[in-house]
Amino acid sequence: MKDHFTLEQKVGQLFVLGFQGYELDRETRILIETIQPGGFLLFQRNIENFDQIYNLTSRLRDMTGTPGLLAIDHEGGRVDRLKQLFAPIPSMAELAEAGMASLRLGARIIAAELEATGFNVDFAPVVDIRSRIRSSRIDASPAVLWSLPGSPRHSSKSSQSAAL
Repeated sequence: MKDHFTLEQKVGQLFVLGFQGYELDRETRILIETIQPGGFLLFQRNIENFDQIYNLTSRLRDMTGTPGLLAIDHEGGRVDRLKQLFAPIPSMAELAEAGMASLRLGARIIAAELEATGFNVDFAPVVDIRSRIRSSRIDASPAVLWSLPGSPRHSSKSSQSAAL
C-alpha cells in the first residue's frame, strides 16, 4: 500500500467504477491505470462462472495500488447476483419471517459467497421498510416513519415491517 498519494491519485480514489463484460478490455484497463479508482462495482453482466469472477476480482485487486473496494449488490431474493454460481438465496424478508436463526444463516451464506468470489463490499440494504405507501417519498423525520402503518410500533412482530 502506498504511503503518499499525489492529488490526482487522491481524486482517483473517490471513484468506484463499473464496466461491461466478463473481462477488462484494453480501453477499460487504460482507464483504470489512469484513474486509479478506489474500487469497482460489479453486476450480473460481469459474472459468467465461478472461476471467471474469482479471477476478475483478483485481477482488479492486483491492478490497484491500494486495497480497493470490490463491491456487488447481492442480497438474496430478486437481487441474487450470484444465483448462477450458488444455490438461490431467499429474500431477507422471507428469511426474517422464518425467524432469527434463518436470517443469520442467510447472512452468513451471503458473506461466504462474497468472500469465495473475491468481493469485500455488499451494497445490500441494512434495513428494508415494508409498507403499503404508494408515494416514492419517505419523510426524514423518525416520528413520521414510526407513525406509518407497518412500522414496528404498529406491528406485533417487527419482522413483518423490517428485515435486517
